[in-house]
Amino acid sequence: MRVHTASRIQLLSVLSGLLVLIAVGRLRAEAESELSEVKLKSMIENMGYEFVEAKYSSGRPYYQLTVPYRDVNYKVDVSRAADGQLVWVVLDLKSAPTGVDLPADILAGMLDDNHTDSEIVFFTYSKVEKQFRLKGSLPGTTLQPAELQRAVEEAVHKCNRTYKLWNPDEWPAATDTTFDEAQLKNMLEKLGLEVNTKLTSNGAPYYEILESRPTVNCAIAFQLSGNKEFLWVTANLGSVPENREIPREVLVKMLDASYDSAYMRFTVNSQTRAMRLEQSFPAESVTPLLLRQAFKEACDTLVKYEEVWNVNKWPSVDASATDKQ
Repeated sequence: MRVHTASRIQLLSVLSGLLVLIAVGRLRAEAESELSEVKLKSMIENMGYEFVEAKYSSGRPYYQLTVPYRDVNYKVDVSRAADGQLVWVVLDLKSAPTGVDLPADILAGMLDDNHTDSEIVFFTYSKVEKQFRLKGSLPGTTLQPAELQRAVEEAVHKCNRTYKLWNPDEWPAATDTTFDEAQLKNMLEKLGLEVNTKLTSNGAPYYEILESRPTVNCAIAFQLSGNKEFLWVTANLGSVPENREIPREVLVKMLDASYDSAYMRFTVNSQTRAMRLEQSFPAESVTPLLLRQAFKEACDTLVKYEEVWNVNKWPSVDASATDKQ
């Protein structure tokens, strides 16, 4: 009985020792996984950018990176939350002018950009400080150098691409009340679209945006009406061949394609036989978000209904002739 009891005591002692080792190992692993200031600084040093250490007014430390891009040096602040759970990536932009109402189309453009082109970094604005800012956060406990690098580069690229949004010097003059071709072009360019300026037969400008889809090359035109009261968004689809008529099922599909759309419709000129995809909007309602949505809907419609407007995809001539009988 003595030997048995001693063995049990020895076994319990061994098990206790193992539990202590496991607990210590876990604590060490957790400590190693926490993102300390030392680890964050080391991570930034290895990114290769020049940087300085500083402190916010609250006393919280941060690192200001100098990131060169296209002959401009951008200042990006990287800081660690007090508990190490988050790492902030911040790029301060210009302040809003004092006594000037922020243009609605500028604010809408920022929100639209947040929706369409922000994976980590997004636009913010402080009403108190009148400060525009690009900001993003990353999980500190699992942060990898490549993730931090990506966030910094996204902030810089976004800042460079959207300078007409956050730079008050690029905003339209406050006295501009009539929506004209110059403002239309400016709004399209602020969306990051490549704008091709063209002229109608009477010399009026319009703007064409091209987008290549897997099956269709879209060419969408933006043009103001002569009285500047309406914006037309159109795609010219060619003409019905002289030796053909539009098959009945295609005519039905043209009308059906517009059934669920608020503005989009197919049109056919009975005199010139020209086919078009069209949208029209009151000029006073035009915003960057509306322009982006109109462009996307036009391209999506051309892809979805190629069998409607592409003459080469219509039923054969024989089938059309049978259809008319």
